[in-house]
Amino acid sequence: MKKIVAGGFMMIAGVILYIGYHIPAAMNTFEITGWSNPPGRYGTALLETGGRFPMILGIIVGLAGFLILLWGTFSKELSILTHKLKLGNEEYEKANGVDE
Repeated sequence: MKKIVAGGFMMIAGVILYIGYHIPAAMNTFEITGWSNPPGRYGTALLETGGRFPMILGIIVGLAGFLILLWGTFSKELSILTHKLKLGNEEYEKANGVDE
């Protein structure tokens, strides 16, 4: 349950951080008179507002929160699956005479 809550908060924090730097950069695109391609109009606005690192950090935090959320949700099923795979591997090694 702790992993689910922590993952949810991390995912929400990542989304807020991403949106927090996306909106000013998007509003700044109308004020830009010159840009190169790549990074394009939006990328140039993102660089001018200093939002490239926080935006990437927001994506990383959001994805990490999502993975922790999945891990907390399906941890019981994952442990059952790994146990079954381990037993199946041992049976295969016994049947085929594989030594480690």
